[in-house]
Amino acid sequence: MLKLFCHLYLLLNLSCRFICLGFLASPLLFFVPTVTLADDNIEKILPVNLQPLNWQLSKTSDTLSIEFRNIPHSDVIEIRAKALIESTLSGALLFLQDTKSISKWLHNSSKSKIIKNISATENISVTTFDAFWLFKNREMIIRSRYWQNDDLSVEVTINDESKNYSQYKSKETIQINIISAHWTIKKRSNGMIEIEHTVSAEPNGFIPNWLAIRIALKSMWKTLVNIENQLPSSGHQKQQLPNILEHINH
Repeated sequence: MLKLFCHLYLLLNLSCRFICLGFLASPLLFFVPTVTLADDNIEKILPVNLQPLNWQLSKTSDTLSIEFRNIPHSDVIEIRAKALIESTLSGALLFLQDTKSISKWLHNSSKSKIIKNISATENISVTTFDAFWLFKNREMIIRSRYWQNDDLSVEVTINDESKNYSQYKSKETIQINIISAHWTIKKRSNGMIEIEHTVSAEPNGFIPNWLAIRIALKSMWKTLVNIENQLPSSGHQKQQLPNILEHINH
């Protein structure tokens, strides 16, 4: 199932607190202080003095963009990643949930596997991230579920399952706690789709905040570039999920 897209994961392999938009790393992840919700939902629960600041552009191209904003009175930043890519909806979902290939596009991920299939659209998975010098590897156990809306857009939610499936935890890694993660994939014209990902997590451990932010933004960008380069030519483009419509039936 969609392991989408933390993946934007963003750096779920780093040890610091942050909010980010990345890709489900269930293979569908990617990428939110104490009370946190991804993207616009956070504004509905935070007091006025804790409302996120305006978005700041980190990096952009004709088809990709990464923005971030600070959450006042916290060490957290929120990252929003968007990509405009040639693909079918089914092709994108199958690409993102392909556990055997996730390490090729999800930056810093080393392996991923599904440990339980709940339904055709929902599963539990474990993903491991390689840490850099002096830091331990990270691991997350998540539940990912996707559905399609009436307008053909596809959404994917990711929830932390580290407590419910603690028997799958590795003693050699630090557990990542997912707070909130979400993906949206929309059909655009001329065979294009728009991908937007949000995610929040507690990577746990410690690392200087300025370094974590810098690495998170760079890793998110590398993940977007990888998806842009690999998704259009993926063999999954020739496959069709039976529960996903590419066109509205009249």
